[in-house]
Amino acid sequence: MADQDEWTPAEVRAKALKHERESRIAYWTAAALTPLFVAVFLYNIVRFGDPALKAASAFGLSAFVSIAWAILGAKRRPADSPCVNYLRAEFEEKRRRLLWIRNSVLLVIPAAGFAWLGHGPLARARALGVQSPEILRLVDGPAPFLMLFAILGLLWFAFTHESGRMRRELDALKGLE
Repeated sequence: MADQDEWTPAEVRAKALKHERESRIAYWTAAALTPLFVAVFLYNIVRFGDPALKAASAFGLSAFVSIAWAILGAKRRPADSPCVNYLRAEFEEKRRRLLWIRNSVLLVIPAAGFAWLGHGPLARARALGVQSPEILRLVDGPAPFLMLFAILGLLWFAFTHESGRMRRELDALKGLE
C-alpha cells in the first residue's frame, strides 16, 4: 500500500480478513488459557497462609480476569457485512479493548505491593530450592519489583501506542465511505 488514504477494495478486504483471523486467534488462545491461569491464581489463594500473599494472588486474579474479559467479552461481528463497515466497527472495538487492557494492567501494582509485603519472591525462591544468601537477598529486595514496574511501564506505552495505531486506521477508513 502506497498511501493509506488510497486503499483499493481488495486491500480493504485483505485487511478485514487479516483482522478477523487475528481476532479469532486471540479469542481462542484466551479462551484456552483462562481456565489454567484462573486455577493457578485460585490455587495460590488457597495455598498461601500469609494474608498479604493471598491479597497479592487475589489482585493478580482480578487483573487477569479483567484482561481476559476484554478479550473474551468483545462483540463478535459477522465478516459478511461490508468490509469497510466491518473494519470500522472492529477497529473501534479493538481500540476500546486496548485501552481497557492498558488500564487493567494497573491492577498488577497492588498485587506486586502485597507480594512484596508478604515476601512472595523470597518464599518462591526458597520453594524452588535456592540457598544462596546473595540470591535470596536480591529477590527479597526491590529488584524484582523494579523490573516489574519497568515492564508495566513498557506495557502501558505499548497499549497506548497500539490504540493510537487503531485511531489512525479508523481515520484512514473515513475516506472510504
